[in-house]
Amino acid sequence: MPPETFNSDTQKKDSTVRPVSTVERFLGTQVRVESKPSIISEGFSFIGDIVSAGTLHIEGQIKGTVKVDAVTIGPSGAVDGSIACARLHVKGRFKGTAECDDLQVDATATVDGFVGYKVLTAQRGANIVGELLVRR
Repeated sequence: MPPETFNSDTQKKDSTVRPVSTVERFLGTQVRVESKPSIISEGFSFIGDIVSAGTLHIEGQIKGTVKVDAVTIGPSGAVDGSIACARLHVKGRFKGTAECDDLQVDATATVDGFVGYKVLTAQRGANIVGELLVRR
């Protein structure tokens, strides 16, 4: 259910207006994450390209190209290839190249390769090897 806000002109509830997050305000864009994610489950391996609107949650293995709105690589997930998305959240392993606006790397994560980003959040203990490049 979307968050409810009040329209200042009419003082009525308006459930179609979504508040802008700090990241979205900084980037000047909105990221669709309201839909249910597509899930690559643990024990599932995929080789190829994934292109989709929406969110992808990975607990299994992907080797190839991923182009979606938002990607979460779970603690047991691994991606070897390239990712293009607005939000990339790494809890597991990523090896390759990625272009994203918002990059979050958890303490359990391993990132090996090149990642271009606008906003970075990295927890203490994250294993980052390679090159991180701030895009403007």
